[in-house]
Amino acid sequence: MAENNAIQVGDFLFEDADLAQKAIKEQKAINYLRHQLQGRNISAVISAYHQLIHQEIFETELGFSFLAELRQQILSDPAVREEDVNFIPIKQELHDRVVKPQTPEGGEDIAPAQLVERTKKIVLMYKERFYMLVVVVIILLGAVGFMFFLTITSDSPNILNYKTKLENEYASWDENLQKREEEVKKKEEELLRKADELQEQSEQQQENASEDK
Repeated sequence: MAENNAIQVGDFLFEDADLAQKAIKEQKAINYLRHQLQGRNISAVISAYHQLIHQEIFETELGFSFLAELRQQILSDPAVREEDVNFIPIKQELHDRVVKPQTPEGGEDIAPAQLVERTKKIVLMYKERFYMLVVVVIILLGAVGFMFFLTITSDSPNILNYKTKLENEYASWDENLQKREEEVKKKEEELLRKADELQEQSEQQQENASEDK
């Protein structure tokens, strides 16, 4: 039963209406992700899990619970090592938002400088959340548009080709990164070799100049 004006989202009650709305949006995203990840191979699930953490998609308890559930699902595969699956980072803002500021009624005044600093942090936190939500909306719109394009251009409208493409993309992700790292290393070695050649030429010219004198 909901307490006072608390809003229930999943297994959680949110007293803050704005936070509840974010949780509702995250619930929709979670439902979408469950559908997309269903039946995927473990490599694709791990890649999706790490991308969700890296892009900081979730910011409510609802989203973090889903990440914890996804991590346990990954670790249930005997072929997966625990050290290969990142832990879920929790930012300080998640703790700060439930800490109520003390007021003169509580027996402690808040200095003006502290109030200004706290206000700046709150504004910055909401800006970061806004930009994150914009990115999520753009990603979801792009995914919907791409799926619609596949539907109208395919001879047999279905999502099988799209699913296969995503699985191949996840599977080759690490391989592409390794290739790029090798290319960068080759470039670095080439630059170092050229630098050594220039150094040797400079030293040779100095020696020749000394002999001419």
